[in-house]
Amino acid sequence: MAAESIGGLLYGYKNSAIIQPERNDVVWVNKRHDPLDLRSNAPVQRSKFICGPPDMAVDNHWKRETQPSLKTFSRHLEEGKWYPSTQATRCEEWSTLRQMFPSKGVPDRVISPRWGTGLPLAPRFHPKNQQRFPHINSPMTRQLPKKEKYYAIKEDIPHIKCETCQKAVKYLYGKTHDMRTAEGTSKPKRLEEDKVIELVEKSCNPEKEEGSWISKIDLVEKDGELRLSEQTDVGKCKRECQTVSKACEESVGDVDTDLAELLWKDKLTLSRLINEVCYSMSNVCKGKKPKLKAGERKVDEEFHVMTEDEKKADEVLKQMSRRKIVIMKSALKWPLQMAVMDKLSWRLQSTFLIGLIGLSSKIFLEWFNSVRKYNFDVLERNAKDRPDGVPLVTVCNHTSCLDDPCLWGLLQLKSVLNPSKQIRWTLGAQELLFSTPFRTFLFSRAKAIPVIRGDGIFQKGVDVAIEQLNKGEWIHVFPEGAVNINDSIKRLKWGVGRLIAEAQVTPIVVPFWHEDTNKNLVTVLIGEPMEFTETVEEYRKAKKTAMETRKHITDKIQERFKELKEETRLLHSKWR
Repeated sequence: MAAESIGGLLYGYKNSAIIQPERNDVVWVNKRHDPLDLRSNAPVQRSKFICGPPDMAVDNHWKRETQPSLKTFSRHLEEGKWYPSTQATRCEEWSTLRQMFPSKGVPDRVISPRWGTGLPLAPRFHPKNQQRFPHINSPMTRQLPKKEKYYAIKEDIPHIKCETCQKAVKYLYGKTHDMRTAEGTSKPKRLEEDKVIELVEKSCNPEKEEGSWISKIDLVEKDGELRLSEQTDVGKCKRECQTVSKACEESVGDVDTDLAELLWKDKLTLSRLINEVCYSMSNVCKGKKPKLKAGERKVDEEFHVMTEDEKKADEVLKQMSRRKIVIMKSALKWPLQMAVMDKLSWRLQSTFLIGLIGLSSKIFLEWFNSVRKYNFDVLERNAKDRPDGVPLVTVCNHTSCLDDPCLWGLLQLKSVLNPSKQIRWTLGAQELLFSTPFRTFLFSRAKAIPVIRGDGIFQKGVDVAIEQLNKGEWIHVFPEGAVNINDSIKRLKWGVGRLIAEAQVTPIVVPFWHEDTNKNLVTVLIGEPMEFTETVEEYRKAKKTAMETRKHITDKIQERFKELKEETRLLHSKWR
């Protein structure tokens, strides 16, 4: 690195310092190196250091020969054990990595790798230097090379929704058939339901292996229509590829749980499955297909087939990304320490925090908004006066990030200030609520349980929620799985069905609906409790599968949501 860098100035290097291999003060360090290891303390490649005379370095930087060897160097200084190492004091083999990971360029803050070469000092980087000094994935920088982002062409999506749905269903049908007949079995084997659900959920993502079929699609104009043309080779995933991915999400994403069930049961032919999913369930193929006017398309990309080298580079990047995720997941601790939650200090912190948030929510809702709530005594009664050991599950629509906890400001103040039994646990996205130590501290004491989006219904967060139900606690769920700003109700996720079906004591289920929480007029309607005890017993006696039980419960809640939505909107329209 350049001698004028911050590290070089701190450690006193002179501009005239150059590496001379024949001198004894040049030290080569060899370590076992894995280019996919992205940890900050991972071994680096073969590196060289120059040990200048004492007047060229500050004290305590270069050790004497009697001290530990340079093989124990690190980026961080720990007296008596480690050597300090910065970007100004180490030089890696950039040429090899540059060939492996070409990219657009180095940010201006990065200094060119000229330290120890005798070349004149380089200026700050500019776009014209992109080819000379590409920004690479090096163990020195610890970064993945940034891929250029491409966005879907929104105008093209209505033209290809129907055909994309048909292509996706055909692909999934063939994929599940291959999974059943894998390993040369004479008799098709029964698939695990979680594997089918995972396949369907990832089938619209071209970055995943399950969604690789999208990278072979090219959009072409034919007879006044926009058509999907399947290619034999994999192409670069640019804007048209992202357009197909978005169309797949809008056509299949809302019915993914129902599609997974149909694929798992394997009772329909391909044509009947396409009719059921694309015509009856998602309705994307109903009506006439919109015509494409001449010159209407503003973007028409050419399909670029990936070369073998590009495929290998793309696969390496995906492996690095997966490796990084695995390392991050293994390094992360479970945010909720169950043993700590039983301590008095944790309970006091939780009581104080929930009381503070609840009081703030009451002030915000009742002083700065106009709120009408109906049948709220049903929620209060089941929250406070339900029998001991009987759990409670509440479900509602999710229209904003403030739905929880603001809606709980509508509870009586004594309920908010006594959260031991009268305030809910809720499921929240781990990547949002538990991304930092401070957020983990805050939301864990606010009684939030982390769940990872895309990990399905058989993940640790759902297991912890079931454990809380078995203790007779109250769990609140947004069964749509995400904020929904659209007018239609999303297909509910089966996780809520699993909570109800697998609890030791079947919980009381209280659904409710709210309107216009993004505005100053708020209407909240609490529905009558739903009983599933007899349903669960009947399905167990009939030896129904767990999937069928979960789906039946989720469908019942979905139907009740539709009724509550109409009732709430009718009440809301009377005072707008």
